[in-house]
Amino acid sequence: MAELMKGNCWHERKDAKDRKGNPIVTYPVFVEDKHDEIRCHVIVDNANPYDIRIKFLSYAGKPLANMDKFCSTFATIAKGTGWNEFDMGFECNGNFNDSYRWVRSTKGIPEDLKNAKLRFFVFGLPGFGNNMVNQLSMRQEVVKYAEAWVATPVLVPEVVLCVNPQDVENAFINARARGLEGVMVKQVYATYERKRTDGWLKMKPEAEADGVITELLEAHATVDDPERGVRAGDALGRIGSVRVRMPDGSEACPHGIAHDLGVEMKRNPHAFLGEWCEFNYMERDRQGGYRHPTFNRVREAKQ
Repeated sequence: MAELMKGNCWHERKDAKDRKGNPIVTYPVFVEDKHDEIRCHVIVDNANPYDIRIKFLSYAGKPLANMDKFCSTFATIAKGTGWNEFDMGFECNGNFNDSYRWVRSTKGIPEDLKNAKLRFFVFGLPGFGNNMVNQLSMRQEVVKYAEAWVATPVLVPEVVLCVNPQDVENAFINARARGLEGVMVKQVYATYERKRTDGWLKMKPEAEADGVITELLEAHATVDDPERGVRAGDALGRIGSVRVRMPDGSEACPHGIAHDLGVEMKRNPHAFLGEWCEFNYMERDRQGGYRHPTFNRVREAKQ
C-alpha cells in the first residue's frame, strides 16, 4: 500500500462540491511546478547512529535502484533537520526517460548517466501533519540546510499563490511554456494525507490528438527584452504555434514549438503545411475546442 499523498485530477474536481454543497476547491490555492521526475519516498532509520539505514522507495513502495549514492545526503539532512521521512522527486538530466533508467537499472548506473545532472525536489514531509502553509515553510528549511551541508541539489518546486481559476489556468500555461509537465494545485489548508485526496490536484495534459497543419503562426515577444533589443509584440522570426484541423473538423492551435523547429518552420513553411502533427491537451470544452493544446511533434500521415 502506498504511503505518500496523491492528487486527484484538476479538471475532474475543480468544480465539484462536497456532500454539503460546498466547493471542493477553495481559494486561494498554491500552484506548484510539476517536473517530469520520479517520485521517491525516502525513509531514514537512524535509531542506531552506528548503523543508519535508508530506504528509497517508489510511490508503489518498491525499492528504487542506484539510490545508495544518496545515503549520506539524506542521513545528513535527517540529522540536521530532525525529519526522517521525505516525499521527494528525483530527476536525472531534467527528463523522465533518464530518471526512469537510473532508478530501474538493476545492473548499476547506466554508463552514459554516470556524469548526469541530478537533483531532488521536496514535495512534502509525510510525518509533519500540518497544513500546506506550514509544509512550505518546513520544506524551505530542509532546502536551506541541504544547501549548506550536502553536495546534491535539493530544491522546492516553484510555487505561486492563485486567488481564482484564471490565475490557476495562467500558472499552468506558464509552466507548460517552460517545458514542464504541468502543475499541482495544493489547497492552502489541506494537511498531508497518505492517500489520494482533493488536497492536491494534478493539472497536466490528459489527452492526445493529431491532425493536419493548416497554418503556421509566428511567435511574438510577450515582454520587453532590452538586452536583445526586443519589445513586447515584436515578431521573433520563428513559428510559435500552428493551426491544426482534426478529422472531425475541429481545430486547435497548439503552442510550445521548440526554438530550432520553429526557425525551420519559418524558413521552409511548405515542408510543414499539410503535414500531420500530434499535440497534447487537457480536455475538450463545451464548444468542442481543445483546452491548453501543446505541440508534441510532426508525425507521419495517417493512412
